[in-house]
Amino acid sequence: TAEKATAYRDHLLANLPSTLVHGSFEPLMTLYLTDNTTPEEIRKAHALGYVKACKYYPAGATTNSDAGVTDVRKTYPALRQMAELGMMLCIHSEVSTPTIDIFDREPTFIEEIIKPLVKDMPEMKITLEHISTKEAVDYVLSAPANVKASI
Repeated sequence: TAEKATAYRDHLLANLPSTLVHGSFEPLMTLYLTDNTTPEEIRKAHALGYVKACKYYPAGATTNSDAGVTDVRKTYPALRQMAELGMMLCIHSEVSTPTIDIFDREPTFIEEIIKPLVKDMPEMKITLEHISTKEAVDYVLSAPANVKASI
């Protein structure tokens, strides 16, 4: 929530080393996207000025992702609001389906989630975080300019 992002930011700022020049560090915050994130919460966070993105973790895909997204369509109202405000969507891009081989989880996520999302919201700024497959690299290289990745 916006409140949790603010509390964490305040904690960071209160615990900066005394050797750091005042004002030289500006923490940029993210929200943890869930099935229940509302457009109102996105607007509230964006209005703070330091919440710049949402993190999308598929439920069960990685450590501490149990509260993550179970169905991308449930997040569409929040995602549409993010796109309208120009906020970034940072995605841990893998499916968490146990029957899908671990080496196929990222390519499957791209086909099943990313490509439809980019088609449905072509203005959405998206970063696929820590990609690890040739398929992901190939996709990002061929995707629209608003789709980026980190390795």
